[in-house]
Amino acid sequence: AAVSPALGRTSMEIEQFEVAMLHAVGLQRRGELITSEIQAPAERIFAIARENEIETEKARAEVPASAHEPIAAVNRLAFTEAVAQFRGPEGYNRIEIDLYAPFKKNFVERLDTTNTDTLFLEFAWLLRDQVLEELGGQHKRRELPLKLAARENLPNAVGRLTFLALPQPMELFLQVKDRVSGHIGFSRRAFELRDFNGSELQLSDLQFYAEIKNADQNLVLPTVNKQNFVLTPYPYPAIRKRVPLFCYFEIYHLRSAGVTGDYEINYRVISDLTQESLFKKFSRLLTGAKESAVSMSHTQVVSDDATQELLALELGNLSSGVYRLEVAVTSVSNPNIKASVVREIKVEE
Repeated sequence: AAVSPALGRTSMEIEQFEVAMLHAVGLQRRGELITSEIQAPAERIFAIARENEIETEKARAEVPASAHEPIAAVNRLAFTEAVAQFRGPEGYNRIEIDLYAPFKKNFVERLDTTNTDTLFLEFAWLLRDQVLEELGGQHKRRELPLKLAARENLPNAVGRLTFLALPQPMELFLQVKDRVSGHIGFSRRAFELRDFNGSELQLSDLQFYAEIKNADQNLVLPTVNKQNFVLTPYPYPAIRKRVPLFCYFEIYHLRSAGVTGDYEINYRVISDLTQESLFKKFSRLLTGAKESAVSMSHTQVVSDDATQELLALELGNLSSGVYRLEVAVTSVSNPNIKASVVREIKVEE
Protein backbone atom coordinates (compact mmCIF):
# COMPACT_ATOMS: atom_id res chain seq x y z
CA ALA A 1 0.00 0.00 0.00
CA ALA A 2 2.87 2.35 0.73
CA VAL A 3 5.10 1.52 -2.26
CA SER A 4 2.53 0.92 -5.03
CA PRO A 5 1.62 4.62 -5.57
CA ALA A 6 5.30 5.39 -6.28
CA LEU A 7 5.45 2.52 -8.80
CA GLY A 8 2.19 3.68 -10.39
CA ARG A 9 3.48 7.23 -10.83
CA THR A 10 6.71 5.94 -12.41
CA SER A 11 4.84 3.70 -14.85
CA MET A 12 2.63 6.62 -15.88
CA GLU A 13 5.64 8.92 -16.41
CA ILE A 14 7.37 6.36 -18.64
CA GLU A 15 4.20 5.79 -20.69
CA GLN A 16 3.66 9.54 -21.13
CA PHE A 17 7.29 9.98 -22.21
CA GLU A 18 7.06 7.17 -24.77
CA VAL A 19 3.90 8.69 -26.24
CA ALA A 20 5.67 12.04 -26.34
CA MET A 21 8.58 10.54 -28.28
CA LEU A 22 6.14 9.35 -30.96
CA HIS A 23 5.05 12.94 -31.45
CA ALA A 24 8.46 14.47 -30.76
CA VAL A 25 8.59 17.07 -33.52
CA GLY A 26 5.25 18.63 -32.72
CA LEU A 27 5.82 18.59 -28.93
CA GLN A 28 9.27 20.18 -29.31
CA ARG A 29 7.73 23.07 -31.23
CA ARG A 30 5.29 23.61 -28.34
CA GLY A 31 8.11 23.46 -25.76
CA GLU A 32 6.94 20.21 -24.10
CA LEU A 33 10.12 18.30 -25.05
CA ILE A 34 13.65 19.65 -25.08
CA THR A 35 16.29 18.71 -27.68
CA SER A 36 18.38 16.66 -25.24
CA GLU A 37 15.40 14.42 -24.48
CA ILE A 38 14.86 13.71 -28.17
CA GLN A 39 18.54 12.98 -28.78
CA ALA A 40 19.08 10.87 -25.64
CA PRO A 41 15.75 9.39 -24.49
CA ALA A 42 17.51 6.78 -22.35
CA GLU A 43 18.79 9.54 -20.05
CA ARG A 44 15.24 10.68 -19.38
CA ILE A 45 14.18 7.10 -18.62
CA PHE A 46 17.11 6.70 -16.22
CA ALA A 47 16.13 9.97 -14.49
CA ILE A 48 12.59 8.68 -14.01
CA ALA A 49 14.01 5.42 -12.62
CA ARG A 50 16.23 7.28 -10.13
CA GLU A 51 13.26 9.35 -8.94
CA ASN A 52 11.28 6.13 -8.50
CA GLU A 53 14.08 4.56 -6.45
CA ILE A 54 14.15 7.55 -4.09
CA GLU A 55 10.36 7.61 -3.74
CA THR A 56 10.20 3.85 -3.17
CA GLU A 57 12.82 3.89 -0.40
CA LYS A 58 11.07 6.82 1.27
CA ALA A 59 7.71 5.03 1.03
CA ARG A 60 9.18 1.92 2.66
CA ALA A 61 10.49 4.00 5.59
CA GLU A 62 7.69 6.52 6.01
CA VAL A 63 4.38 4.70 5.87
CA PRO A 64 1.63 7.10 4.71
CA ALA A 65 -1.63 7.46 6.60
CA SER A 66 -3.49 5.59 3.85
CA ALA A 67 -1.65 2.40 4.87
CA HIS A 68 -2.54 2.60 8.58
CA GLU A 69 -5.16 0.43 10.16
CA PRO A 70 -8.26 2.55 10.91
CA ILE A 71 -9.08 3.24 14.58
CA ALA A 72 -12.41 1.61 15.35
CA ALA A 73 -12.93 3.13 18.80
CA VAL A 74 -15.30 6.06 19.30
CA ASN A 75 -13.65 9.13 20.79
CA ARG A 76 -16.03 9.90 23.66
CA LEU A 77 -13.94 11.65 26.31
CA ALA A 78 -12.57 15.15 25.86
CA PHE A 79 -9.16 16.01 27.28
CA THR A 80 -6.24 18.35 26.74
CA GLU A 81 -2.54 17.81 27.34
CA ALA A 82 0.57 19.79 28.23
CA VAL A 83 3.83 18.25 26.98
CA ALA A 84 7.25 19.38 28.24
CA GLN A 85 10.65 18.12 27.12
CA PHE A 86 13.87 17.99 29.13
CA ARG A 87 17.34 16.59 28.61
CA GLY A 88 17.54 13.01 29.85
CA PRO A 89 20.39 10.57 30.50
CA GLU A 90 22.66 9.04 27.84
CA GLY A 91 21.29 11.03 24.88
CA TYR A 92 17.63 10.43 25.74
CA ASN A 93 15.01 13.12 26.22
CA ARG A 94 12.75 13.12 29.27
CA ILE A 95 9.15 13.80 28.29
CA GLU A 96 6.57 14.75 30.93
CA ILE A 97 2.90 14.88 29.96
CA ASP A 98 0.00 16.25 31.99
CA LEU A 99 -3.49 15.18 30.87
CA TYR A 100 -6.61 17.15 31.82
CA ALA A 101 -10.07 15.54 31.43
CA PRO A 102 -13.02 17.73 32.55
CA PHE A 103 -15.27 16.09 35.14
CA LYS A 104 -18.48 17.65 33.80
CA LYS A 105 -19.94 16.22 30.60
CA ASN A 106 -17.17 13.58 30.46
CA PHE A 107 -18.00 11.71 33.68
CA VAL A 108 -20.80 13.49 35.57
CA GLU A 109 -23.51 16.04 34.83
CA ARG A 110 -23.03 17.79 38.17
CA LEU A 111 -20.03 17.78 40.47
CA ASP A 112 -20.93 18.35 44.13
CA THR A 113 -19.85 17.22 47.57
CA THR A 114 -22.85 14.87 47.96
CA ASN A 115 -21.61 12.59 45.16
CA THR A 116 -20.20 9.45 46.77
CA ASP A 117 -19.02 7.85 43.52
CA THR A 118 -15.39 7.18 42.67
CA LEU A 119 -13.93 7.47 39.19
CA PHE A 120 -11.62 4.70 38.04
CA LEU A 121 -9.55 6.25 35.26
CA GLU A 122 -6.62 5.12 33.18
CA PHE A 123 -4.16 7.48 31.50
CA ALA A 124 -1.89 6.05 28.80
CA TRP A 125 0.73 6.92 26.19
CA LEU A 126 2.19 5.01 23.24
CA LEU A 127 5.10 5.89 20.93
CA ARG A 128 5.58 4.58 17.39
CA ASP A 129 8.31 5.27 14.88
CA GLN A 130 7.75 6.00 11.18
CA VAL A 131 7.33 2.34 10.26
CA LEU A 132 4.77 1.85 13.05
CA GLU A 133 7.10 -0.07 15.36
CA GLU A 134 6.20 0.49 19.00
CA LEU A 135 8.92 2.29 20.95
CA GLY A 136 7.23 2.09 24.32
CA GLY A 137 4.02 2.66 26.24
CA GLN A 138 2.59 3.07 29.71
CA HIS A 139 -0.77 2.79 31.47
CA LYS A 140 -1.31 4.54 34.78
CA ARG A 141 -4.48 4.10 36.84
CA ARG A 142 -6.03 6.58 39.28
CA GLU A 143 -9.00 6.42 41.64
CA LEU A 144 -10.68 9.81 42.16
CA PRO A 145 -13.41 10.29 44.82
CA LEU A 146 -15.77 12.82 43.25
CA LYS A 147 -16.79 14.45 46.52
CA LEU A 148 -13.15 15.35 47.22
CA ALA A 149 -12.76 16.83 43.73
CA ALA A 150 -15.91 18.89 44.31
CA ARG A 151 -14.74 19.98 47.74
CA GLU A 152 -11.51 21.31 46.20
CA ASN A 153 -13.41 22.92 43.29
CA LEU A 154 -11.35 21.02 40.72
CA PRO A 155 -12.63 21.16 37.13
CA ASN A 156 -10.41 18.38 35.76
CA ALA A 157 -9.25 14.88 36.45
CA VAL A 158 -5.47 15.16 36.11
CA GLY A 159 -3.04 12.44 35.02
CA ARG A 160 0.73 12.62 34.81
CA LEU A 161 2.90 10.46 32.54
CA THR A 162 6.68 10.45 32.04
CA PHE A 163 9.02 8.53 29.73
CA LEU A 164 12.42 8.60 28.01
CA ALA A 165 12.89 8.56 24.22
CA LEU A 166 15.72 8.98 21.74
CA PRO A 167 15.38 11.95 19.35
CA GLN A 168 13.79 10.78 16.08
CA PRO A 169 10.55 11.43 14.15
CA MET A 170 7.71 9.58 15.83
CA GLU A 171 4.01 9.52 16.61
CA LEU A 172 2.63 10.03 20.10
CA PHE A 173 -0.69 8.48 21.08
CA LEU A 174 -2.48 9.58 24.27
CA GLN A 175 -5.55 8.06 25.87
CA VAL A 176 -7.91 8.61 28.79
CA LYS A 177 -10.22 5.74 29.71
CA ASP A 178 -13.14 5.42 32.11
CA ARG A 179 -12.65 1.84 33.29
CA VAL A 180 -16.25 1.49 34.48
CA SER A 181 -18.14 2.71 31.39
CA GLY A 182 -15.39 1.70 28.95
CA HIS A 183 -15.51 5.14 27.30
CA ILE A 184 -12.20 6.42 26.02
CA GLY A 185 -10.73 9.59 24.58
CA PHE A 186 -7.62 9.54 22.44
CA SER A 187 -5.36 11.78 20.38
CA ARG A 188 -2.57 11.19 17.91
CA ARG A 189 0.11 13.65 16.84
CA ALA A 190 3.46 13.83 15.11
CA PHE A 191 6.07 14.25 17.82
CA GLU A 192 9.46 15.85 17.24
CA LEU A 193 11.98 15.65 20.07
CA ARG A 194 14.21 18.62 20.78
CA ASP A 195 17.99 18.37 20.45
CA PHE A 196 19.62 19.28 23.77
CA ASN A 197 23.13 18.40 22.60
CA GLY A 198 25.84 20.88 21.70
CA SER A 199 27.44 23.64 23.72
CA GLU A 200 25.02 26.54 23.30
CA LEU A 201 23.03 27.82 26.27
CA GLN A 202 19.60 26.13 26.25
CA LEU A 203 16.39 26.08 28.29
CA SER A 204 13.92 23.25 28.62
CA ASP A 205 10.19 23.76 28.16
CA LEU A 206 8.21 25.48 30.93
CA GLN A 207 5.98 23.54 33.31
CA PHE A 208 3.27 25.03 35.52
CA TYR A 209 2.49 23.73 39.00
CA ALA A 210 0.31 24.56 42.00
CA GLU A 211 1.23 23.71 45.57
CA ILE A 212 -0.53 20.87 47.38
CA LYS A 213 -2.17 22.46 50.41
CA ASN A 214 -4.12 19.65 52.12
CA ALA A 215 -4.74 15.90 52.30
CA ASP A 216 -7.77 16.00 49.97
CA GLN A 217 -5.72 17.53 47.17
CA ASN A 218 -3.06 14.91 47.76
CA LEU A 219 -5.65 12.17 47.19
CA VAL A 220 -7.15 13.48 43.94
CA LEU A 221 -4.13 15.07 42.23
CA PRO A 222 -0.78 13.61 41.11
CA THR A 223 2.14 15.02 43.08
CA VAL A 224 5.78 15.77 42.43
CA ASN A 225 8.52 17.08 44.73
CA LYS A 226 10.45 20.10 43.47
CA GLN A 227 12.97 21.90 45.66
CA ASN A 228 11.24 21.02 48.96
CA PHE A 229 7.76 21.85 47.63
CA VAL A 230 5.01 19.25 47.10
CA LEU A 231 3.45 20.32 43.81
CA THR A 232 0.83 19.17 41.33
CA PRO A 233 0.40 19.97 37.62
CA TYR A 234 -1.59 23.23 37.56
CA PRO A 235 -5.12 21.77 37.58
CA TYR A 236 -7.09 24.67 36.10
CA PRO A 237 -7.49 25.57 32.40
CA ALA A 238 -6.56 29.19 33.19
CA ILE A 239 -4.26 30.74 35.80
CA ARG A 240 -6.33 31.76 38.82
CA LYS A 241 -5.13 34.90 40.57
CA ARG A 242 -5.71 33.42 44.03
CA VAL A 243 -3.74 30.24 43.29
CA PRO A 244 0.03 30.92 43.16
CA LEU A 245 1.70 29.73 39.99
CA PHE A 246 4.98 27.81 40.17
CA CYS A 247 7.03 27.71 36.97
CA TYR A 248 9.67 24.97 36.59
CA PHE A 249 12.39 24.75 33.93
CA GLU A 250 15.96 23.56 33.49
CA ILE A 251 19.05 25.33 32.13
CA TYR A 252 21.70 23.46 30.11
CA HIS A 253 25.30 24.20 29.00
CA LEU A 254 26.00 27.13 31.30
CA ARG A 255 29.74 26.56 31.51
CA SER A 256 30.22 25.01 28.08
CA ALA A 257 28.44 28.03 26.53
CA GLY A 258 31.01 30.32 28.17
CA VAL A 259 28.99 31.69 31.10
CA THR A 260 31.43 32.64 33.86
CA GLY A 261 30.69 34.22 37.21
CA ASP A 262 27.01 35.20 37.38
CA TYR A 263 23.98 34.73 35.17
CA GLU A 264 20.64 36.54 35.29
CA ILE A 265 17.19 34.95 35.13
CA ASN A 266 14.50 37.34 33.96
CA TYR A 267 10.83 36.64 33.53
CA ARG A 268 8.22 38.88 31.96
CA VAL A 269 4.46 38.45 31.73
CA ILE A 270 3.33 40.49 28.73
CA SER A 271 -0.12 41.10 27.29
CA ASP A 272 -0.66 39.02 24.16
CA LEU A 273 -1.93 41.84 21.93
CA THR A 274 -2.83 39.42 19.14
CA GLN A 275 -5.67 38.17 21.39
CA GLU A 276 -7.16 41.62 21.96
CA SER A 277 -10.60 42.49 20.68
CA LEU A 278 -10.85 45.13 17.95
CA PHE A 279 -12.40 47.57 20.45
CA LYS A 280 -9.44 47.17 22.87
CA LYS A 281 -6.93 47.65 20.06
CA PHE A 282 -8.57 50.93 18.97
CA SER A 283 -8.80 52.11 22.59
CA ARG A 284 -5.13 51.40 23.19
CA LEU A 285 -4.11 53.21 19.98
CA LEU A 286 -6.21 56.28 20.86
CA THR A 287 -4.98 56.50 24.45
CA GLY A 288 -1.38 55.55 23.68
CA ALA A 289 -1.52 52.75 26.25
CA LYS A 290 1.22 50.13 26.14
CA GLU A 291 1.00 46.41 26.69
CA SER A 292 0.74 45.67 30.41
CA ALA A 293 3.55 43.61 31.90
CA VAL A 294 5.05 42.17 35.05
CA SER A 295 8.82 41.76 35.15
CA MET A 296 11.29 40.42 37.67
CA SER A 297 14.89 39.26 37.60
CA HIS A 298 17.52 37.81 39.90
CA THR A 299 21.18 36.91 39.57
CA GLN A 300 22.86 33.62 40.47
CA VAL A 301 26.40 32.28 40.51
CA VAL A 302 27.36 29.56 38.02
CA SER A 303 28.02 26.40 40.02
CA ASP A 304 27.46 23.68 37.42
CA ASP A 305 26.89 23.19 33.70
CA ALA A 306 23.17 22.60 34.27
CA THR A 307 20.67 23.65 36.90
CA GLN A 308 17.00 23.37 37.85
CA GLU A 309 14.85 26.43 38.51
CA LEU A 310 11.52 26.88 40.26
CA LEU A 311 9.91 30.32 40.17
CA ALA A 312 6.91 31.33 42.27
CA LEU A 313 4.98 33.88 40.20
CA GLU A 314 2.56 36.38 41.73
CA LEU A 315 -0.01 37.41 39.11
CA GLY A 316 -2.77 38.75 41.35
CA ASN A 317 -2.44 42.31 40.07
CA LEU A 318 -2.94 41.43 36.41
CA SER A 319 -6.22 42.00 34.62
CA SER A 320 -7.98 38.93 33.26
CA GLY A 321 -6.80 38.08 29.77
CA VAL A 322 -4.22 36.30 27.62
CA TYR A 323 -0.51 36.85 28.24
CA ARG A 324 2.91 35.57 27.22
CA LEU A 325 5.28 34.34 29.88
CA GLU A 326 8.87 34.85 28.69
CA VAL A 327 11.79 33.44 30.68
CA ALA A 328 15.30 34.50 29.65
CA VAL A 329 18.73 33.51 30.95
CA THR A 330 21.67 35.81 30.18
CA SER A 331 25.35 35.81 31.10
CA VAL A 332 26.16 38.90 33.19
CA SER A 333 29.71 39.17 31.84
CA ASN A 334 28.71 38.55 28.20
CA PRO A 335 25.10 39.56 27.31
CA ASN A 336 25.47 37.89 23.92
CA ILE A 337 25.26 34.50 25.66
CA LYS A 338 21.55 34.12 26.27
CA ALA A 339 18.57 31.82 25.78
CA SER A 340 14.83 32.21 26.27
CA VAL A 341 11.57 30.26 26.21
CA VAL A 342 7.95 31.45 25.89
CA ARG A 343 4.59 29.99 26.90
CA GLU A 344 1.12 31.49 26.53
CA ILE A 345 -1.06 31.79 29.64
CA LYS A 346 -4.61 32.89 30.33
CA VAL A 347 -5.35 34.69 33.60
CA GLU A 348 -8.80 34.75 35.22
CA GLU A 349 -10.35 35.72 38.55
